Amino acid sequence: MADHEHDGDLDDARAVITLLKEHAEELRRKGVPVEEMIRDLERQIEVVLAAKRKARNAQMQEQGFERIRADHRRELDAIVAMLPPDLADGMSTVAYLAGITEREAERRRRRRKGVGE
Repeated sequence: MADHEHDGDLDDARAVITLLKEHAEELRRKGVPVEEMIRDLERQIEVVLAAKRKARNAQMQEQGFERIRADHRRELDAIVAMLPPDLADGMSTVAYLAGITEREAERRRRRRKGVGE
């Protein structure tokens, strides 16, 4: 997994810091900016650790959203299961809805004419 690779990189950076500290006097005599290099490496390690925390938090949040989505899906499936079976077979189509209007108009006409009473 990529995290293990990054952990190894962090371990390597920490090892470099340790070596810089162990050999600081010798490196300073040669003009190497040891403290600056150590600070830079420590900042980079903090950036990586912050990014890992952010990624872990985002993943946990995503898993929470996935659980909520699954709960909503189960609720919706339960509601749909309670609906009449022919509703799922096209009762909500435009033609069906137009037919409701036509049937309602026909029922009113018949009532006015006294048919069906």
